[in-house]
Amino acid sequence: MRNQRPRPAPEVACKVDERINAEASPYDSHPPPGERIALVRQLNAPGRDEPADEAPAWELFCNREEIERSMTDLIRARVSANHGVAIQGIVEPKTGAWDKSFMAWGESRSSLRTRCKNKGQR
Repeated sequence: MRNQRPRPAPEVACKVDERINAEASPYDSHPPPGERIALVRQLNAPGRDEPADEAPAWELFCNREEIERSMTDLIRARVSANHGVAIQGIVEPKTGAWDKSFMAWGESRSSLRTRCKNKGQR
C-alpha cells in the first residue's frame, strides 16, 4: 500500500484552488498555474509519483565545502555591513571569493565533470 499524503486543511485547499484557477495578469511573466497544468496534461507524457532518485542536490557539486564556506562568509559580511550585527566567526570575504566558488556554474557540464573527477570527487 502506498503512503498517502495527508489532506491539507480546508482553508489551505481553498487558497491553492484559488491560485491554480487565477486569471492571468498583464504583469505575469508566465501563464497562470491552471493553464500550465493543462498544457502539461495535453502532452500525455508518462509521469512518476515518486522522485527518480533520492540523491541530495549537493551531489551536483564537487566543491560543497568550498561553496558552503564562501556563502557563509558572504552572508556574515553582509549582515555585519547592513545590520551592524557581527555573527561569531566572521571572516572578511576575499575579493572575488564568491565568483571563484561559483566559476563552475559558467562551465559546460562536461568540463565540470572532468574538473570534479580530477579532484577525485563526483
